[in-house]
Amino acid sequence: MADRFRSLTGGYFSANPDDKSLPVTIRFNNPGAINGASWQHSYPGYVGEKETTPGNRSTIVASPEEGVAMWWELMRRYRSSNVVTMAQIINRYGGGQDYSRYLAQVRVWTKLPTSTEIKLYGDDDVLLGFAKAMFRYEAGRTLPWSDEQIRFGFDLARNHAAGKPQAAPAPATVPPPSSHPSVLQTILSAIGSYFLPKAAAAAEPPLKLTRVIKFGSSGDDVKAVQRRLIALGYNDVVVDGIFGPVCQAAVRKFQTACNLDPDGEVGDLTVMELNKGKRLGTLDPPLNQPPATATKPAWYAQAEKWIGWHETGENRGLETFIKGAHCGQEGDPWCAIFANYCLETSGFKGTKSAAARSFETHPEFTKLKLPALGCIVTMWRGSKSSGQGHVFLYDGENSSGVRGIGANEDDQVKRSIHDRSRIVGYYWPKSAPAPKEAVIAVGDNAGRATSEF
Repeated sequence: MADRFRSLTGGYFSANPDDKSLPVTIRFNNPGAINGASWQHSYPGYVGEKETTPGNRSTIVASPEEGVAMWWELMRRYRSSNVVTMAQIINRYGGGQDYSRYLAQVRVWTKLPTSTEIKLYGDDDVLLGFAKAMFRYEAGRTLPWSDEQIRFGFDLARNHAAGKPQAAPAPATVPPPSSHPSVLQTILSAIGSYFLPKAAAAAEPPLKLTRVIKFGSSGDDVKAVQRRLIALGYNDVVVDGIFGPVCQAAVRKFQTACNLDPDGEVGDLTVMELNKGKRLGTLDPPLNQPPATATKPAWYAQAEKWIGWHETGENRGLETFIKGAHCGQEGDPWCAIFANYCLETSGFKGTKSAAARSFETHPEFTKLKLPALGCIVTMWRGSKSSGQGHVFLYDGENSSGVRGIGANEDDQVKRSIHDRSRIVGYYWPKSAPAPKEAVIAVGDNAGRATSEF
Protein backbone atom coordinates (compact mmCIF):
# COMPACT_ATOMS: atom_id res chain seq x y z
CA MET A 1 0.00 0.00 0.00
CA ALA A 2 2.93 2.32 0.68
CA ASP A 3 3.65 2.89 -3.01
CA ARG A 4 0.37 4.82 -3.33
CA PHE A 5 1.63 7.68 -1.22
CA ARG A 6 3.16 10.69 -2.91
CA SER A 7 5.83 13.11 -1.83
CA LEU A 8 4.25 16.04 -3.65
CA THR A 9 7.23 18.34 -3.28
CA GLY A 10 8.58 16.73 -6.42
CA GLY A 11 5.61 14.83 -7.80
CA TYR A 12 7.20 11.44 -7.12
CA PHE A 13 5.63 8.45 -5.41
CA SER A 14 7.09 7.93 -1.97
CA ALA A 15 7.62 4.45 -0.61
CA ASN A 16 7.78 5.75 2.93
CA PRO A 17 5.08 8.03 4.38
CA ASP A 18 7.17 8.10 7.58
CA ASP A 19 9.70 10.39 5.92
CA LYS A 20 9.90 13.02 8.66
CA SER A 21 11.76 15.49 6.48
CA LEU A 22 8.31 16.41 5.13
CA PRO A 23 5.34 17.75 7.10
CA VAL A 24 2.62 15.26 7.97
CA THR A 25 0.24 17.25 5.79
CA ILE A 26 2.32 16.42 2.72
CA ARG A 27 3.49 12.88 3.35
CA PHE A 28 0.06 11.69 4.58
CA ASN A 29 -1.95 13.66 1.97
CA ASN A 30 -3.69 15.12 5.02
CA PRO A 31 -4.45 18.85 4.89
CA GLY A 32 -4.46 19.10 8.69
CA ALA A 33 -6.63 18.21 11.70
CA ILE A 34 -7.92 15.05 9.99
CA ASN A 35 -7.22 13.07 13.11
CA GLY A 36 -8.60 9.56 12.84
CA ALA A 37 -12.18 10.18 13.99
CA SER A 38 -14.43 7.16 13.57
CA TRP A 39 -16.36 8.62 10.61
CA GLN A 40 -13.13 8.86 8.62
CA HIS A 41 -12.58 5.09 8.74
CA SER A 42 -15.38 4.52 6.23
CA TYR A 43 -14.73 7.63 4.17
CA PRO A 44 -13.35 7.14 0.62
CA GLY A 45 -9.57 7.40 0.53
CA TYR A 46 -8.99 6.39 4.17
CA VAL A 47 -5.93 4.12 4.44
CA GLY A 48 -4.97 4.24 8.10
CA GLU A 49 -3.66 6.51 10.80
CA LYS A 50 -0.51 7.06 12.78
CA GLU A 51 0.44 8.66 16.09
CA THR A 52 2.69 11.52 15.03
CA THR A 53 3.27 12.95 18.51
CA PRO A 54 2.20 11.50 21.88
CA GLY A 55 -1.58 11.60 22.02
CA ASN A 56 -2.01 13.02 18.51
CA ARG A 57 -3.10 10.83 15.62
CA SER A 58 -3.17 11.77 11.96
CA THR A 59 -5.14 10.10 9.19
CA ILE A 60 -3.27 8.74 6.16
CA VAL A 61 -5.18 9.34 2.93
CA ALA A 62 -4.61 7.74 -0.46
CA SER A 63 -4.41 11.00 -2.42
CA PRO A 64 -4.34 14.76 -1.83
CA GLU A 65 -7.75 15.13 -3.47
CA GLU A 66 -9.31 12.64 -1.07
CA GLY A 67 -7.60 14.41 1.82
CA VAL A 68 -9.25 17.66 0.72
CA ALA A 69 -12.57 15.80 0.49
CA MET A 70 -12.21 14.71 4.13
CA TRP A 71 -11.50 18.31 5.11
CA TRP A 72 -14.66 19.43 3.27
CA GLU A 73 -16.67 16.75 5.11
CA LEU A 74 -15.25 18.01 8.41
CA MET A 75 -16.43 21.51 7.48
CA ARG A 76 -19.89 20.08 6.69
CA ARG A 77 -20.02 18.46 10.12
CA TYR A 78 -19.02 21.76 11.70
CA ARG A 79 -21.92 23.46 9.91
CA SER A 80 -24.36 20.98 11.42
CA SER A 81 -23.24 22.39 14.79
CA ASN A 82 -23.66 25.96 13.51
CA VAL A 83 -19.90 26.49 13.24
CA VAL A 84 -19.84 28.50 10.02
CA THR A 85 -17.60 31.59 10.18
CA MET A 86 -13.84 31.73 9.81
CA ALA A 87 -13.44 32.57 13.50
CA GLN A 88 -15.77 29.78 14.64
CA ILE A 89 -14.08 27.19 12.43
CA ILE A 90 -10.55 28.09 13.54
CA ASN A 91 -11.56 28.11 17.20
CA ARG A 92 -13.24 24.72 16.78
CA TYR A 93 -10.05 23.44 15.18
CA GLY A 94 -8.24 24.59 18.28
CA GLY A 95 -10.36 22.47 20.57
CA GLY A 96 -10.65 25.25 23.13
CA GLN A 97 -7.02 26.35 22.87
CA ASP A 98 -5.97 29.92 22.06
CA TYR A 99 -5.84 29.97 18.27
CA SER A 100 -5.75 33.76 17.92
CA ARG A 101 -2.45 33.68 16.00
CA TYR A 102 -3.84 31.02 13.68
CA LEU A 103 -6.93 33.11 13.00
CA ALA A 104 -4.90 36.29 12.53
CA GLN A 105 -2.68 34.63 9.94
CA VAL A 106 -5.62 33.14 8.04
CA ARG A 107 -7.21 36.59 7.97
CA VAL A 108 -4.02 38.07 6.49
CA TRP A 109 -3.76 35.39 3.81
CA THR A 110 -7.44 35.47 2.81
CA LYS A 111 -7.86 39.25 3.19
CA LEU A 112 -11.31 38.52 4.61
CA PRO A 113 -12.89 39.54 7.94
CA THR A 114 -13.00 36.78 10.53
CA SER A 115 -16.80 36.99 10.53
CA THR A 116 -16.94 35.74 6.92
CA GLU A 117 -19.25 32.75 6.53
CA ILE A 118 -17.55 29.83 4.78
CA LYS A 119 -20.10 28.30 2.42
CA LEU A 120 -19.61 24.80 1.06
CA TYR A 121 -21.76 25.46 -2.01
CA GLY A 122 -21.99 28.43 -4.32
CA ASP A 123 -18.85 30.41 -3.39
CA ASP A 124 -15.89 28.21 -4.23
CA ASP A 125 -13.44 31.09 -4.62
CA VAL A 126 -13.84 32.04 -0.95
CA LEU A 127 -13.85 28.37 0.07
CA LEU A 128 -10.67 27.75 -1.94
CA GLY A 129 -8.87 30.73 -0.42
CA PHE A 130 -9.88 29.71 3.10
CA ALA A 131 -8.88 26.08 2.53
CA LYS A 132 -5.46 27.07 1.18
CA ALA A 133 -4.85 29.40 4.12
CA MET A 134 -5.71 26.65 6.62
CA PHE A 135 -3.64 24.05 4.77
CA ARG A 136 -0.70 26.45 4.62
CA TYR A 137 -0.85 27.18 8.34
CA GLU A 138 -1.14 23.48 9.23
CA ALA A 139 1.86 22.57 7.06
CA GLY A 140 3.99 25.57 8.01
CA ARG A 141 4.48 26.20 4.30
CA THR A 142 2.48 26.54 1.09
CA LEU A 143 1.38 23.07 0.02
CA PRO A 144 2.33 21.92 -3.50
CA TRP A 145 -1.31 21.15 -4.33
CA SER A 146 -2.81 22.93 -7.31
CA ASP A 147 -6.12 24.77 -7.23
CA GLU A 148 -7.46 22.10 -9.58
CA GLN A 149 -6.60 19.35 -7.09
CA ILE A 150 -8.31 21.19 -4.25
CA ARG A 151 -11.42 21.96 -6.29
CA PHE A 152 -11.53 18.32 -7.41
CA GLY A 153 -11.46 17.36 -3.73
CA PHE A 154 -14.46 19.60 -3.10
CA ASP A 155 -16.35 17.83 -5.90
CA LEU A 156 -15.43 14.40 -4.51
CA ALA A 157 -16.84 15.39 -1.14
CA ARG A 158 -20.03 16.84 -2.61
CA ASN A 159 -20.65 13.69 -4.64
CA HIS A 160 -20.14 11.58 -1.54
CA ALA A 161 -22.49 13.78 0.51
CA ALA A 162 -25.12 13.44 -2.24
CA GLY A 163 -24.76 9.66 -2.33
CA LYS A 164 -23.23 9.64 -5.80
CA PRO A 165 -20.53 7.12 -6.78
CA GLN A 166 -17.09 8.28 -5.78
CA ALA A 167 -14.90 8.96 -8.81
CA ALA A 168 -11.21 8.23 -8.68
CA PRO A 169 -8.91 11.26 -8.44
CA ALA A 170 -8.33 12.87 -11.82
CA PRO A 171 -5.66 10.96 -13.77
CA ALA A 172 -3.89 14.20 -14.61
CA THR A 173 -3.07 14.73 -10.93
CA VAL A 174 -2.10 11.11 -10.14
CA PRO A 175 0.09 9.88 -13.00
CA PRO A 176 1.39 6.28 -12.93
CA PRO A 177 4.85 5.87 -11.41
CA SER A 178 6.36 5.00 -14.79
CA SER A 179 5.43 8.44 -16.16
CA HIS A 180 7.57 10.30 -13.62
CA PRO A 181 10.91 11.60 -14.87
CA SER A 182 14.09 10.75 -13.06
CA VAL A 183 15.51 13.22 -10.57
CA LEU A 184 18.25 14.06 -13.08
CA GLN A 185 15.68 14.68 -15.84
CA THR A 186 13.70 16.97 -13.55
CA ILE A 187 16.79 18.96 -12.57
CA LEU A 188 17.90 19.31 -16.20
CA SER A 189 14.40 20.36 -17.22
CA ALA A 190 14.28 23.00 -14.47
CA ILE A 191 17.70 24.35 -15.47
CA GLY A 192 16.67 24.46 -19.11
CA SER A 193 13.45 26.29 -18.28
CA TYR A 194 15.28 28.89 -16.22
CA PHE A 195 17.75 29.68 -18.99
CA LEU A 196 15.25 29.86 -21.84
CA PRO A 197 16.08 32.72 -24.22
CA LYS A 198 14.13 35.93 -23.89
CA ALA A 199 12.08 35.05 -26.95
CA ALA A 200 10.41 32.23 -25.02
CA ALA A 201 8.58 34.73 -22.83
CA ALA A 202 7.67 36.83 -25.85
CA ALA A 203 5.92 33.79 -27.37
CA GLU A 204 3.20 34.21 -24.77
CA PRO A 205 0.17 36.21 -25.99
CA PRO A 206 0.27 39.86 -24.86
CA LEU A 207 -0.98 40.33 -21.33
CA LYS A 208 -4.22 42.33 -21.28
CA LEU A 209 -6.00 43.37 -18.09
CA THR A 210 -9.33 45.08 -17.52
CA ARG A 211 -8.52 46.10 -13.94
CA VAL A 212 -5.59 46.87 -11.66
CA ILE A 213 -4.41 43.70 -9.91
CA LYS A 214 -3.88 44.38 -6.21
CA PHE A 215 -3.06 42.39 -3.08
CA GLY A 216 -5.94 39.98 -2.47
CA SER A 217 -7.14 39.97 -6.10
CA SER A 218 -8.04 36.57 -7.53
CA GLY A 219 -9.10 35.13 -10.85
CA ASP A 220 -7.86 34.06 -14.25
CA ASP A 221 -6.24 37.44 -14.91
CA VAL A 222 -4.11 36.94 -11.79
CA LYS A 223 -3.06 33.54 -13.16
CA ALA A 224 -2.04 35.24 -16.41
CA VAL A 225 0.16 37.68 -14.47
CA GLN A 226 1.67 34.82 -12.46
CA ARG A 227 2.47 32.83 -15.60
CA ARG A 228 4.16 35.87 -17.12
CA LEU A 229 6.26 36.45 -13.99
CA ILE A 230 7.38 32.81 -13.98
CA ALA A 231 8.27 33.05 -17.68
CA LEU A 232 10.45 36.04 -16.82
CA GLY A 233 12.37 34.13 -14.16
CA TYR A 234 10.46 34.90 -10.95
CA ASN A 235 10.41 31.27 -9.90
CA ASP A 236 9.00 31.77 -6.38
CA VAL A 237 5.61 32.59 -7.91
CA VAL A 238 2.94 29.88 -8.04
CA VAL A 239 0.06 29.92 -10.53
CA ASP A 240 -2.83 29.74 -8.06
CA GLY A 241 -4.93 32.71 -9.16
CA ILE A 242 -4.49 34.56 -5.86
CA PHE A 243 -2.39 37.72 -5.70
CA GLY A 244 -0.77 37.12 -2.32
CA PRO A 245 2.45 38.30 -0.64
CA VAL A 246 4.86 36.16 -2.70
CA CYS A 247 3.40 37.36 -5.99
CA GLN A 248 3.30 40.94 -4.74
CA ALA A 249 6.98 40.74 -3.75
CA ALA A 250 7.87 39.48 -7.23
CA VAL A 251 5.93 42.34 -8.84
CA ARG A 252 7.68 44.90 -6.64
CA LYS A 253 11.05 43.43 -7.51
CA PHE A 254 10.14 43.55 -11.21
CA GLN A 255 8.87 47.13 -10.93
CA THR A 256 12.03 48.27 -9.16
CA ALA A 257 14.19 46.74 -11.89
CA CYS A 258 12.06 48.50 -14.53
CA ASN A 259 12.32 51.93 -12.86
CA LEU A 260 8.63 51.88 -11.95
CA ASP A 261 7.06 52.83 -8.63
CA PRO A 262 7.23 49.52 -6.72
CA ASP A 263 3.70 49.72 -5.37
CA GLY A 264 3.12 45.98 -5.84
CA GLU A 265 0.11 46.56 -8.09
CA VAL A 266 -0.20 45.50 -11.72
CA GLY A 267 -1.52 48.45 -13.72
CA ASP A 268 -0.99 49.71 -17.27
CA LEU A 269 2.71 50.59 -16.93
CA THR A 270 3.58 47.31 -15.27
CA VAL A 271 1.64 45.36 -17.92
CA MET A 272 3.56 47.22 -20.62
CA GLU A 273 6.89 46.19 -19.07
CA LEU A 274 5.74 42.60 -18.53
CA ASN A 275 4.85 42.39 -22.21
CA LYS A 276 8.38 43.38 -23.23
CA GLY A 277 9.47 39.89 -22.18
CA LYS A 278 12.70 40.84 -20.43
CA ARG A 279 13.88 38.07 -18.12
CA LEU A 280 15.13 38.53 -14.57
CA GLY A 281 18.81 39.39 -14.73
CA THR A 282 18.56 41.12 -18.13
CA LEU A 283 16.72 44.22 -16.90
CA ASP A 284 18.27 47.65 -16.76
CA PRO A 285 19.60 48.64 -13.34
CA PRO A 286 17.00 50.44 -11.21
CA LEU A 287 17.04 54.15 -10.52
CA ASN A 288 17.82 55.68 -7.17
CA GLN A 289 20.51 53.20 -6.20
CA PRO A 290 23.04 54.37 -3.59
CA PRO A 291 25.72 56.56 -5.23
CA ALA A 292 28.37 54.60 -7.11
CA THR A 293 31.02 56.33 -5.02
CA ALA A 294 29.60 54.81 -1.85
CA THR A 295 31.33 51.56 -0.97
CA LYS A 296 28.87 48.81 -0.21
CA PRO A 297 29.68 46.95 3.01
CA ALA A 298 29.74 43.19 2.50
CA TRP A 299 26.77 42.66 4.82
CA TYR A 300 24.69 45.17 2.86
CA ALA A 301 25.54 43.39 -0.40
CA GLN A 302 24.47 40.15 1.27
CA ALA A 303 21.13 41.70 2.25
CA GLU A 304 20.50 42.89 -1.31
CA LYS A 305 20.67 39.31 -2.55
CA TRP A 306 17.71 38.36 -0.36
CA ILE A 307 15.31 41.13 -1.40
CA GLY A 308 11.97 39.53 -2.24
CA TRP A 309 12.53 36.40 -0.12
CA HIS A 310 9.36 35.54 1.78
CA GLU A 311 8.84 33.55 4.98
CA THR A 312 6.51 30.54 4.93
CA GLY A 313 4.15 32.09 7.50
CA GLU A 314 4.12 32.77 11.25
CA ASN A 315 7.86 33.61 11.19
CA ARG A 316 8.72 30.17 9.78
CA GLY A 317 11.19 28.94 7.19
CA LEU A 318 14.09 30.82 8.80
CA GLU A 319 16.54 27.92 9.25
CA THR A 320 19.24 29.44 7.02
CA PHE A 321 19.14 32.81 8.77
CA ILE A 322 19.04 31.33 12.27
CA LYS A 323 22.04 29.11 11.57
CA GLY A 324 24.08 31.92 10.05
CA ALA A 325 23.11 34.48 12.70
CA HIS A 326 23.80 32.18 15.68
CA CYS A 327 20.64 33.42 17.36
CA GLY A 328 16.87 33.07 17.42
CA GLN A 329 14.54 30.22 16.66
CA GLU A 330 11.60 29.42 14.40
CA GLY A 331 8.65 31.65 15.27
CA ASP A 332 10.73 34.60 16.51
CA PRO A 333 10.41 38.04 14.91
CA TRP A 334 13.34 37.90 12.52
CA CYS A 335 14.46 41.41 11.55
CA ALA A 336 17.46 41.19 13.92
CA ILE A 337 18.09 37.55 12.99
CA PHE A 338 18.43 38.63 9.36
CA ALA A 339 20.68 41.60 10.17
CA ASN A 340 22.93 39.34 12.24
CA TYR A 341 22.92 36.74 9.47
CA CYS A 342 24.15 39.31 6.95
CA LEU A 343 26.90 40.45 9.31
CA GLU A 344 28.09 37.03 10.49
CA THR A 345 28.08 35.41 7.04
CA SER A 346 30.09 38.34 5.70
CA GLY A 347 32.81 37.92 8.32
CA PHE A 348 31.72 40.56 10.84
CA LYS A 349 30.56 40.22 14.43
CA GLY A 350 26.87 40.53 15.17
CA THR A 351 25.05 40.73 18.49
CA LYS A 352 23.97 37.07 18.50
CA SER A 353 20.59 38.31 19.71
CA ALA A 354 17.17 38.20 18.06
CA ALA A 355 16.24 41.48 19.79
CA ALA A 356 15.96 44.31 17.27
CA ARG A 357 17.48 46.89 19.60
CA SER A 358 20.36 44.74 20.83
CA PHE A 359 22.68 46.76 18.54
CA GLU A 360 22.17 49.88 20.69
CA THR A 361 24.02 48.53 23.72
CA HIS A 362 26.22 45.75 22.34
CA PRO A 363 29.96 46.41 22.92
CA GLU A 364 30.84 45.35 19.36
CA PHE A 365 28.88 48.26 17.88
CA THR A 366 29.44 52.00 17.95
CA LYS A 367 26.84 54.72 17.44
CA LEU A 368 27.34 57.03 14.45
CA LYS A 369 26.61 60.75 14.41
CA LEU A 370 25.41 60.52 10.81
CA PRO A 371 24.23 57.51 8.82
CA ALA A 372 26.41 55.56 6.38
CA LEU A 373 25.53 53.13 3.63
CA GLY A 374 24.73 49.77 5.22
CA CYS A 375 24.75 50.99 8.81
CA ILE A 376 22.35 49.31 11.22
CA VAL A 377 19.32 51.47 11.96
CA THR A 378 17.22 50.76 15.04
CA MET A 379 13.66 51.99 15.59
CA TRP A 380 11.40 51.97 18.63
CA ARG A 381 7.93 50.46 18.67
CA GLY A 382 5.20 51.39 21.14
CA SER A 383 7.45 53.82 22.97
CA LYS A 384 11.15 54.63 22.94
CA SER A 385 11.57 53.17 26.42
CA SER A 386 9.75 49.91 25.64
CA GLY A 387 12.86 48.13 24.39
CA GLN A 388 10.86 46.86 21.44
CA GLY A 389 11.45 47.88 17.88
CA HIS A 390 12.71 47.11 14.40
CA VAL A 391 16.09 47.07 12.66
CA PHE A 392 17.16 47.53 9.03
CA LEU A 393 20.20 48.48 6.92
CA TYR A 394 20.40 52.10 5.78
CA ASP A 395 20.76 53.04 2.11
CA GLY A 396 19.32 56.54 1.85
CA GLU A 397 16.55 58.96 2.72
CA ASN A 398 14.20 61.56 1.28
CA SER A 399 11.34 63.76 2.39
CA SER A 400 9.19 60.69 3.06
CA GLY A 401 11.57 59.11 5.55
CA VAL A 402 14.61 56.86 5.86
CA ARG A 403 15.07 54.02 3.41
CA GLY A 404 16.75 50.68 3.89
CA ILE A 405 16.70 46.91 3.53
CA GLY A 406 14.96 45.09 6.33
CA ALA A 407 13.46 41.71 7.13
CA ASN A 408 10.11 40.68 8.59
CA GLU A 409 8.59 43.63 6.74
CA ASP A 410 5.28 42.37 5.35
CA ASP A 411 6.72 38.88 6.06
CA GLN A 412 9.64 39.33 3.66
CA VAL A 413 13.01 40.94 2.99
CA LYS A 414 12.39 44.24 1.25
CA ARG A 415 13.52 47.82 0.74
CA SER A 416 11.14 50.22 2.51
CA ILE A 417 10.73 53.80 3.67
CA HIS A 418 10.52 54.23 7.47
CA ASP A 419 9.32 57.04 9.71
CA ARG A 420 12.24 59.25 10.70
CA SER A 421 10.59 60.13 14.02
CA ARG A 422 10.89 56.54 15.29
CA ILE A 423 14.60 56.10 14.63
CA VAL A 424 16.75 55.58 17.73
CA GLY A 425 20.17 55.64 16.08
CA TYR A 426 22.65 54.48 13.46
CA TYR A 427 25.17 51.78 14.44
CA TRP A 428 28.34 50.33 12.92
CA PRO A 429 30.22 47.11 13.72
CA LYS A 430 33.60 47.77 15.33
CA SER A 431 34.96 44.77 13.44
CA ALA A 432 34.58 46.73 10.16
CA PRO A 433 36.62 49.71 8.91
CA ALA A 434 35.18 53.07 9.94
CA PRO A 435 32.63 54.32 7.39
CA LYS A 436 32.20 57.63 5.63
CA GLU A 437 29.28 59.17 7.50
CA ALA A 438 26.93 61.13 5.28
CA VAL A 439 23.25 61.42 4.49
CA ILE A 440 22.46 59.72 1.16
CA ALA A 441 19.70 61.40 -0.83
CA VAL A 442 17.52 59.03 -2.87
CA GLY A 443 14.23 59.18 -4.74
CA ASP A 444 10.98 57.54 -3.72
CA ASN A 445 11.97 54.15 -5.12
CA ALA A 446 10.42 52.16 -2.29
CA GLY A 447 7.11 51.82 -0.55
CA ARG A 448 6.26 51.63 3.12
CA ALA A 449 5.98 48.30 4.88
CA THR A 450 2.50 47.73 6.30
CA SER A 451 3.97 45.61 9.08
CA GLU A 452 7.45 45.45 10.61
CA PHE A 453 8.69 43.57 13.65
